[in-house]
Order: sequence, then C-alpha cells, then structure tokens
Amino acid sequence: MENVALVGLPNSGKTTLFNALTGEQGKVGNYAGMTVAVKKGNFRTPHGRELELVDLPGCYSLSPRSKDERVTYDYLVNESGNSQIDLLLCVVDSSDLQRQLPLLSDIMALEIPCILILNKVDLLENSIQKTDIQGLSDRLGIPVIPINALKKSGILELKQAIRHPLPVAPNRPWRFSEVAQGQLQHLEQAFIKAGVKAPKLKSQLILGSRHYREMFLEDFPADIQKEAQDTIDQIKSEGLSAHDEWFQARQNWSADLVKHLKLSQATNKLSLTDKLDRWLLHPIVGSITLLAAMFILFFSLFTLASYPMGWIESLFGWLTQMVATFIPDGDMKDLLLDGVIAGIGGVLVFLPQIILLFILIGLFETSGYLARAAYLMDRMMGLVGLSGKSFVPLLSSYACAIPGIMATRTLTRAKERLLTILIAPWMSCSARLPVYILMIAVLWGDSASTAEKAWIMLSLYLIGTITAFVGAAILRKGMKLTRSKAFFLELPRYQAPDWRFSLRQGVQAGLNFVKAAGTIILSISIIIWFLQTYPKEVNLAKLNQDSVVASSIESLDELSPEQLSALQVEQSWLGRAGRFVEPVFEPLGYDWRITTAVLCSFSAREVFASVMGVLFQENGEDVENLSKRMQQATRLDGSQLFTKATSWSILIFYIYALQCFPTTVTVRKETNSWKIAAAQLVGMSIFAYVAAMLVYQILS
Repeated sequence: MENVALVGLPNSGKTTLFNALTGEQGKVGNYAGMTVAVKKGNFRTPHGRELELVDLPGCYSLSPRSKDERVTYDYLVNESGNSQIDLLLCVVDSSDLQRQLPLLSDIMALEIPCILILNKVDLLENSIQKTDIQGLSDRLGIPVIPINALKKSGILELKQAIRHPLPVAPNRPWRFSEVAQGQLQHLEQAFIKAGVKAPKLKSQLILGSRHYREMFLEDFPADIQKEAQDTIDQIKSEGLSAHDEWFQARQNWSADLVKHLKLSQATNKLSLTDKLDRWLLHPIVGSITLLAAMFILFFSLFTLASYPMGWIESLFGWLTQMVATFIPDGDMKDLLLDGVIAGIGGVLVFLPQIILLFILIGLFETSGYLARAAYLMDRMMGLVGLSGKSFVPLLSSYACAIPGIMATRTLTRAKERLLTILIAPWMSCSARLPVYILMIAVLWGDSASTAEKAWIMLSLYLIGTITAFVGAAILRKGMKLTRSKAFFLELPRYQAPDWRFSLRQGVQAGLNFVKAAGTIILSISIIIWFLQTYPKEVNLAKLNQDSVVASSIESLDELSPEQLSALQVEQSWLGRAGRFVEPVFEPLGYDWRITTAVLCSFSAREVFASVMGVLFQENGEDVENLSKRMQQATRLDGSQLFTKATSWSILIFYIYALQCFPTTVTVRKETNSWKIAAAQLVGMSIFAYVAAMLVYQILS
C-alpha cells in the first residue's frame, strides 16, 4: 500500500483534512500542539487505489526546535528506513500564504512527489482565479489544489489529482546569491557522494540554519563535518551570512508567489477578528471575559446536565425495584443491588456532565478562543518561568492529564517542558469531576443554588491551578529556569464553533467513561461488595474496644438490624483491612470506609464515587440519593462522619493527589525516567496528604 504523508504548519487544517479523507475521528483544534504524534488512516481515490494517510505533527520548518517537529523531520527524512513516503500533501492556510509557503521550499527539497493544498480558500481577501492556480502549479512544477477541509469542498478534486506517477519538483525553488549558491551546490554534491539521505534539504539547512547545525552537524561523518564547516567559512570570507541569505531567499520566493496570485496580504480595514481582539485580548477586559467564560462553563455543567442526570437516576432506581421485586433474597440479589447497581449507578450518574464538559471545551477550541486564553495567561505564567505556550498543555490537562503531558512536545525549551509535565496533573481533570460533584452535594445539598455550585466548582479548579503555579515558581528556582524572552503563538481567526466535532468529542469521552465503568469500576465494585459481605458472622468478643455499640450490649439479640449490619461490615475482610490502614488517614478525618475508597481510587479517581455507592447504599435503595445517605452517615460512636472538615479534607486531597497510574506511565515515557515519574507520584501524594490534614485540623 502506498504511503501518503500530510505536513504543514500548526493550525493549517491538516487534521481536519485527515478526517475528511479517512473518516477518522482525529483531534482537531485551532492552536498549535493538537497533533502531538503520528496518526494513520486509509482512504481510496475515485479509481479505487487504496492509500495509507499519515498525519504528521505541525512544524514551521524542517529545522526542528521541539519534539513534535523532530517527529515530523525524522519521518520525512527517513533515517531509519521505516517510513517510505510515496507522496507528500503540503497543507497551507490560504489566508496567510506568505508566512506558510517557506515550509513548502523545505518540503520540495526532499525530492519526493508533492501536492500543494491551499486550505481555507473561503477566507481569502481576494478571490483566486483558476488561471492563477494553474499558473502557480506551472511555476512550482507540482499540482496545486484549493480546498476547504472543514466544509469538505475540493476533496474529490484532491483525490483525482493523486495520479501515478506524480512529478517531482524539478529544482530548488529559490537561490542564494551567486557566491553562496556555488558553495551550496558544492556541499550538496559532497553529501550525494557520501550517500547522505535528503542531500538537497540537509545541505541548505546546514548552511542556512544555525539551530540545525547545533543539533545535527555532529551526527554527520567527520569528513562531511569538515566540508560543511569549510563551506560556511568560505561564505563568511566573502562577507556574507548564509543564515541571512537562506532566510531572505525563502521569504522573497514566498512573496513572489503571493504576488503572482494577486493577493494583498495587508489591509487597512480591520477584520471582525481584529475588532474582537481589541477587547478580548485587553489585559483587564480580556481577563474578566476569560473568568466569565469559565463560570459559564461550570454553570452549564449543573444546569444543562441536570435533566439527563435525572433520567439516569430514574433508570437505576427502576432497575433497583425490578431486581428487588423479581430476584429472591440471597447473595445474588445482594451482589446485583449493592455491588453492580450501586457501584455503576453511583458513577454513571455523572456521565452527562463529563460529556458536556468535553463538548464545551470543543466549542472553545474550534471557535478560536483558546489561543486567546493562552495569550492572556502568558503574563501570569511568565512569573513562574513558563510561557503562554505551556498554557495549551495545561488546559488540555483539564480534560485529561495524559494528552496534556504529551502536548508538551510542542515546547522548545527542555526545562520548561519538564516543569510543565510536573505541574500538569494539578489541573483538575474530568476524572475528578464525579468526586467534586458528589462532595459539593454532601457539603451543601439543596441549600446552594446552581450559580453558587458553579462558583464552588470554579474555586476548586482555581485552587489546583494556583497551587500549580506556586509550585512551578518554587521548582523553577531549583531548575534555574528563566522566562523565555519571546512568546509566539498562532492566533487564528474567529469562526463559528464546529458543533459536529464538539459533539463527537463529547460522545467519545462519554464512551471512554462508560468503558471504564464497565471494566475497572465494575470490577472494583464487585470486589468491594465481596470483601464487605464476607464473612457474614458477627463475633461480639472480637469487636474493637472503641466501639460504643459493643460496650453497651451483652448479646447480639439486643442489636437493631441497622446496628447488626454496621457491625457485620466492620468485621468483614474489607472492614478489617480498612481498620488496619485507618490510623494512617485518621489525622485527615477519614474512617475506614473513606480510607478504603481513597486507596481503591488510586487505580482511577472516579472509583471513589463507586466505592461510596457500595458502602453507603444499603440493599441498593435510593441509588439516586447517595449524597443524602452520606450526609446521614455516622461513626460507630454516633457522631456525624461527613462533617464540613472531613468533606473539605476529601476535596483537597483529590485536588492534589496523583491518583492515576496511566499518567505516571506517560510521564515516564515522555521524560524517559522512572525516577522523575516516581518522584512526581510520591511528591504529589505526600503534598495531598499534608494539605488535607491541615485543612481538617484547622476546620475541626
């Protein structure tokens, strides 16, 4: 099967085109860093040829400055011989051609068949005539196809243009000055003679890019290194700068092409995007707008999701009644009621809010507003040694820390990337959402309005975010990380949000959540039910001496059914294990039941709600009123269990604890160090413990 690779600048529309061609559900966004790894899919031409399509991370040139750009460079240059490319599709944003086209000059130097794709043609200030497109194609020597990937216009024409064999661009599209051009050709011949891959590209990068020389020159054979250095010295002796000439030659070539298309890249008329940015990027107005946007997001989580949450609660209430009515008493009935329905129902009730969170984030992404949020955050993040670019991975971590950590590949400074990885898990991910919502209901119940709950939720997110920044400020001193002198970020045009993508993203997040509920959460719920059910006997002599119930009775016959059930659970295997570990968490205000839920949730944070459902919903009753049962829960001495101090202690613990082993594995992979991953896991757990303990001790 032939291999086709997509390459282009960040925000050029590569992944949108990938989805349009293959039908895959690739992650789409309009800020740099969305595509952080190679993505593959298949598609067919109108003539039935099946092709493999590869979506490469966005890059600004083939002189890589970040990890994701290095992924693209390695794949295109194919040093390992594992990525044979038959065709390159170079995607450029038609509304910003003069800045986008220099990458094409690097692509053409690879001497691989190539098609230039002019995406977003509907955004051009002036219309492009078909004769202009054909003239551009003739000048470049490669096919040029105008499309709109989002609206899927031009896709058929693109597929028809993929013919066999495709022509390779005949010459390097730009030239140095006469002296430097001669030296470039001399070096290129030396590369060809030495068998260096992609000699045309590497020779111009060695001469023109100081950064490329610093990264790759020592990887070449010694004689090639000497040849390259001699060539650079020869150009210098003529009073020329190869770097300046390389940059200027590419820019002049790009400007000539834009001029050929009769496009005006500058205009005195302010666009709608410019007018909006005068306010949305204002230090004060923009910050207030960002805060309001976050409040609206959380307000929507409580209002819009309340109806489907009610439907899910009613469904599980109906299931409870059916099981209680038609299944005879026994362990099977108890397993279904107290294990399966209570465990799964206690978690799936939060499914609408998970879906809605991802839909709203998707709307922010596709509208172009998230890039503005990153710009607004640059000043604040600069105080802790980070740049606004770090905001994108951190913002992604609000949905899930794993893609957020992977998105740090777009950061060019190694220390900034490491620091961003270390603090990313403190951004409250969607797995914490069930814990937050449950504990907010336990603390305030029906006494708080929807707006108040939204402010509380926003406060929880801000606590984690502010602590992350404070931690970054402390860590950067030890890392000797200084603030970046310059901050560059794509600011795409505002556009109507892509509802289709956002809905698809929300549904996919929901399916992943349901999958987790059907595997990890169900398994843990059944295990917890089994451990708290057996052994069923209550031994009065073996009761703990601190049990008020045990010290006040002489026979089990004196116990009420509720007291007997409570003592049976306490003497179960789960109760014994929880009581054994309880002293460790007692300073946080936790009894053995909360301790058990906390320990179980280290596999997945949302398991906390499931374990609470198993432990506090007797006989599967009132599955929709878990928070009310928790409010009524008492310790063995009759005192309230979930006091304000204990409840806040739980919230603080879950804000800070790194209870996600997949995240730890991802950190190890991205840093190539188990030491860093383990230190992060242990350090965040200790911090969470101490913070929760202080909150409990102060409030109580």
